[in-house]
Amino acid sequence: MFMRIFFAACCTVLQQEDSSELVIREDVVYARPGEIELKLDYAFSESAPKPRPVLLMIHGEGWRFRQVYRPWMNEAASRGFFAASIDYRLAPEHPWPAALEDFEAAISWIEQHEDELDLDSERIAAIGSAAGGRIALLLGSLSLQGRARPRVACVAHVAGNYVISQVELPTQHLLVDPSGDSPADELDLEQVRSSISAGDAPVFSMIGESDPLVKATQLRSLHEKLSSLHIPNELKVVRGTEHGLILGKGDLGDLFDFIVPYAHCSSLALLARVDFDKPEDLERFETTDESCWKVEACLSLHRKESSYQPPVRSPVLRAILRGPEVHSFVLDVRARSTHPDYGHRDLCLFFGYQDETHFYYAHLAPQADPNAHGVFLVNGAPRVNIATDRTGGVEWKDHWHRLQVRRDTTSGAIEVYFDDLMRPVIRAVDTTLLHGRVGVGSFDDTGDFDALRLWGEPASPATEKNPR
Repeated sequence: MFMRIFFAACCTVLQQEDSSELVIREDVVYARPGEIELKLDYAFSESAPKPRPVLLMIHGEGWRFRQVYRPWMNEAASRGFFAASIDYRLAPEHPWPAALEDFEAAISWIEQHEDELDLDSERIAAIGSAAGGRIALLLGSLSLQGRARPRVACVAHVAGNYVISQVELPTQHLLVDPSGDSPADELDLEQVRSSISAGDAPVFSMIGESDPLVKATQLRSLHEKLSSLHIPNELKVVRGTEHGLILGKGDLGDLFDFIVPYAHCSSLALLARVDFDKPEDLERFETTDESCWKVEACLSLHRKESSYQPPVRSPVLRAILRGPEVHSFVLDVRARSTHPDYGHRDLCLFFGYQDETHFYYAHLAPQADPNAHGVFLVNGAPRVNIATDRTGGVEWKDHWHRLQVRRDTTSGAIEVYFDDLMRPVIRAVDTTLLHGRVGVGSFDDTGDFDALRLWGEPASPATEKNPR
């Protein structure tokens, strides 16, 4: 109950807008492979908070026919998304992986137009129905694309198949091995097995209980594997529905409840956005030791040896955003640890920062003990763990993770999230410091940070003093 109340306070689901206020564009060319013009339709609300998160709509129809899900597109736009229905090359004339390449091109188009359309290309969700669900899953995959991070922030997989060879359809003409060395569904099964790995995007699946084409047992197997790799996921089986009929029930509330936290983190005002795509982004941060930090496609804490000595026992390596100061807020950032594994292998998120002896920090580590994996208060004295509830720790491994801190200064609620944005790994309640700046770093390890977003209520520190 505590988590749900806090989430409602700081991360409200996007409010639905009047569909008459939507801006709709059709047949916008996003790529030209050869002589073909690939097009998309999009819709958005002018009054939606900016930058808008993006929702890609991926049709199925066996990868053979085009379909535009206008009701889905309008529904997503009315909830504040920039919703785009994507056309892509179809089988059998254009065999796999043409369709996946087209969605890579569509995402590149979004990145190129994010300033013009006021979009956030780091907050893209993908919804695929039926055969389109497979494409959505692959956009959320790391290993198949050979990327450090998935192309999308989360995936919704509606009435979609997981293993082609278990689907009662003629599939040989849909997926073709370009080398001609292996049958299509053998190739596809191997792709499926190898395409799910730790660090993949969160997955929501929805299937009709009576679907004759896609078996619920198939998707349960998928979600068991996702859970075993600690990938956030949810499976909903809708009673009394068959393949495709799930779309007509209007039962998309659970789907949006899942994707909104990953694609749009808060209804508070966006106060800071840093993507670390240029070296001067480092100038936006006040560091304890500038020699330990650099910007090369991300903010890299590349050295742990530092001459800085904190006045009281507290993290050595900090990079604090120079502004603004905030009261209640949501801080969202991607991060990966680059330090060898051990019990206190850590990265930290800082908040309520007023000076080097007055701040909070969330310490995320594999082992929970009095000095690790908690929320700590530094208040003119050595840090104190104020966590009221926490897990046993987190698994860093070597891939990127999604970190988030949500704070409500009215109630004092503090929640810390690691990948799963539905379930906090650390909770605390404290009102000692009611405003301050935010930042990233480590107690004494190395790591990388990227795609930092801060939503919040700006503070007026000149007129508000906290007791110390």
